[in-house]
Amino acid sequence: MQFKNHPKNFCSAPWKATYYKESLQKYKMCCVFPTWTKADSPEDYYNSDVVKSVRESIMKGEWHPGCATCKEQEEAGLHSDRESFNWNFDIEKNPVDTSKFDLKWIDYRPGNLCNLKCRMCSPSNSSLIQKEYKSYPEDILEVAQGRNEMYGNHQSTELLPSICNHETFRSLEVLKILGGEPTIDQSVFKLLDWVNENDYAKNIDLRYTTNATNINKRWVKATENFKTSRAQISLDGTGRTYEYIRTNANWNKVKENTLKIPTEIKNIKGMGTNIVFSLYNCFTIDEWYPEMLEIVDNINGRGVKYNLHIIDCTGPNYIRVRNLPDQFKEKIMDKLEKFPNDKTIQALKYFTTAKATREASKMLPKFFKFNDHLDKIRKTNINDLSTIYEELRQTTIQ
Repeated sequence: MQFKNHPKNFCSAPWKATYYKESLQKYKMCCVFPTWTKADSPEDYYNSDVVKSVRESIMKGEWHPGCATCKEQEEAGLHSDRESFNWNFDIEKNPVDTSKFDLKWIDYRPGNLCNLKCRMCSPSNSSLIQKEYKSYPEDILEVAQGRNEMYGNHQSTELLPSICNHETFRSLEVLKILGGEPTIDQSVFKLLDWVNENDYAKNIDLRYTTNATNINKRWVKATENFKTSRAQISLDGTGRTYEYIRTNANWNKVKENTLKIPTEIKNIKGMGTNIVFSLYNCFTIDEWYPEMLEIVDNINGRGVKYNLHIIDCTGPNYIRVRNLPDQFKEKIMDKLEKFPNDKTIQALKYFTTAKATREASKMLPKFFKFNDHLDKIRKTNINDLSTIYEELRQTTIQ
């Protein structure tokens, strides 16, 4: 049926979208939904018990437990994925037919091939971290994110029937691609070529997340025939904060590439950055946030909309800002008070002061145990970012 009077928390994703990770060969509702489900196709996933339970909750006007991230984003005054789906599908003018599955959006993760080793990442999303993990001692793996994702990550360069089929693309409007790093993944190029060869690209908005370490000619050519494209740039800070978090990256080059995208990608319609707020960037926000605003202003000034969005880190728990002792939260709040109290700063304050997870006191020793190991093998030192880290260590580790 056509559902015109949507409940306040209505989300169109369970009827129109899906997220597929090739390395797991599993689906979930969207990138922030927590539960993976084995399924043979997007429609098979739509008919699964977990998606049925989400649809039932929505129709009752209730928040499903798996939708907690969107609920908290909205409570923090931020735009949520739920709202993005509804806006993209313009559900006020085009009410969702809640009696059937009508796939319009697919978020596709082909593999873990990547050229960076980001601190908050896991083996399932970075081949370099996967390689690095194999040399970790067992006690470090006990606290490392993604311990159970070390092996079996897909890096095929062949066309994948799970995604390259006409049923999936028949009425698709949005193709979203992440990695790893999609601009260096041969399977992604083969997918884009297949979409172009079958004349689907002209009707599709291509959205991709990139670390902007390169803008290669093949990527530009592979994406130029899509109806539009949008680039999400993975930045969690600037300068030395950025380079500490994203091992192997050079900030000046990444900044240069980010600023070049509106010129190089002719069909670019929008850009943005989801800043993951975590223990790795919270104490230097007074350094990197102004430069991020400069980048946003620069690109907006050239007629391409650049959205800056704050995401609270959802795991592992030992890098969540909410789990810091109160005296260290106060240090962050002091830095935030120096900025105009706009929506972004309000959200950062919300996530800083949010209720800690259970057993928060046990989190920080795990953080230092894991990060000290990374510092040793990567020849870095977190104290070079801020002296607050050493103060935090002395306060929390007896």
